[in-house]
Amino acid sequence: MTLRKSHRRITASAMAGFSPSTGARLETDPRLPSQKKADRRH
Repeated sequence: MTLRKSHRRITASAMAGFSPSTGARLETDPRLPSQKKADRRH
């Protein structure tokens, strides 16, 4: 979320085309869902 560097989360999320809650989740853990699943299998 490179827009977050110059905009608030709500604005950056809207510009990127997803919800502010998704923006918050991506800020906390930027890994893709497929990468998270791989961690749980090991």
